[in-house]
Amino acid sequence: MSTFLHQFVQDIKTTNTNGITWKHPHTGLRHISRVFPIACTCDAVAKCMLQGIHQFNGSYGCGCCLNEGLVVAKGRGFTRVYDNVPAQLRTHEQIINCGEEAVENNVEHVLGVKMVSPLILLHSSGFGFDMVKSFPVDYMHAVLLGVTKHFLDLWFNSKYHESPWYIGTAKNKIDKKLLSLTPPSDVPRVPRTVESAQKWKAAECRSWLLFYSLPVLNLILPNKYLKHWSWLVNSIFLLLKDTVSEIDLACASQNIEKFVNQVKQLYGISHMSYNIHQLTHLEFSVKLHGPLWCNSAFVFEGHNQKLTRLCHGTQSIPQQIAFRFSLIQSLPILLDNSKSDSNLTHIIDKMVHDWIAGYPLRSKALKLQNIVLLGCPHHKEIDNVEQFLLAPIWGPQGTTVAQYYHRAVMNGKVFTTEKYGTMQRHNSYTVELKNGSIGKILSIISLESNVPVLVIQLFHSEIAIFASETVGHLKLISATPAKVAVKYSDIVRKVVFMKFEKMMYASLQPNGIEID
Repeated sequence: MSTFLHQFVQDIKTTNTNGITWKHPHTGLRHISRVFPIACTCDAVAKCMLQGIHQFNGSYGCGCCLNEGLVVAKGRGFTRVYDNVPAQLRTHEQIINCGEEAVENNVEHVLGVKMVSPLILLHSSGFGFDMVKSFPVDYMHAVLLGVTKHFLDLWFNSKYHESPWYIGTAKNKIDKKLLSLTPPSDVPRVPRTVESAQKWKAAECRSWLLFYSLPVLNLILPNKYLKHWSWLVNSIFLLLKDTVSEIDLACASQNIEKFVNQVKQLYGISHMSYNIHQLTHLEFSVKLHGPLWCNSAFVFEGHNQKLTRLCHGTQSIPQQIAFRFSLIQSLPILLDNSKSDSNLTHIIDKMVHDWIAGYPLRSKALKLQNIVLLGCPHHKEIDNVEQFLLAPIWGPQGTTVAQYYHRAVMNGKVFTTEKYGTMQRHNSYTVELKNGSIGKILSIISLESNVPVLVIQLFHSEIAIFASETVGHLKLISATPAKVAVKYSDIVRKVVFMKFEKMMYASLQPNGIEID
């Protein structure tokens, strides 16, 4: 790791000394850019190597504070846990001093610090990189793949069958609920059974934590455990919002404190793991670096997948990736340059058209005022109810025939009508409106050059309560006959619709940025 970091620091210094000179492809102006490292997102295993401290299962293994942890019996062996006791926060200077002391005295560690990381040179070079503050908690690894999977194991692993929280006997009932769900297309993975929970990807754990877990576990998980879990669900949702207010931060911090304190009482001290301890540092991380989605590893993990698609053999893999990446980056410039040659314009236009024609969704599309209507329209007369609803938006119309669509792209997201959506594995027709209402899209109507209008059937909604605890983003909903006509700009985003026997829930999404 030190070999890699020394080279990285040297490259950053060289880059910022000379700058990166580049020419703007459109204006032709030359610019000089520099790189300033301000934060490092990584999992727990990489973080300890980057900071030069003990791993999380060693004494003083937390990179944020001086909680030593303690070793307790667990199963047939032992594990290190972090009791929730107040501990002093680490500082940049302290890490350096402890690292120097450990090296000078040739001891294994001083307060968990084993060495002086080469990254301290980024601070001394004027980049402001802090060995504590510049390492935000990555919620993808700590919360989703860490805490969420930890509790899934507690609830469903048969080795806990004698514990009061064990609900493995209800797996079939829970699986039936999960497999009946049709999340919106924004949610990248449809639910799988809890039998495969330990193989769930981070995105699946996110959906389980924020959307599915409370409605699915309601009346199955004992109330005191369900209430305890609701504190984590509520707090993580608040910390994932587009913007986190002071009130959101205070409420989330209070819920996390209650959640962590109760783990020891409800599940035993042996389950006070490092990842659960990391929850206590989420407030500190959000204050410094913004909402949790700002610095999670999701974007990096996603690009890893894209990079693997750039190599198609076993030889010279780095060169393959570099060549194909450069080619993709250069395509827009190459196309613009070639279009300036009139002899090539027709050939390029035909080639691009042929590409697009291979995708039915794109071959039949109509763009009207920042909304793309997909598929062939169905022409029919507007009924009296719809005329009444459309009048405030369109005004009096000379014709009663309009074009009806089943799909549309609005703000980069695909929305469908209920009739189209019931044939799919996704529900992309239940939406949240700007006035806080929740409804389902019945029709997408277009008339000549007018802005397309959506007819929405509204639900009655109220905040859901689980084990006497309210969870603001989960709504208990019921059908109503009320309908409204809205413009696409009146829609906030899709919601996660869940129906279990006679109960219907709608879960709001915390932001429209994180996962596509």
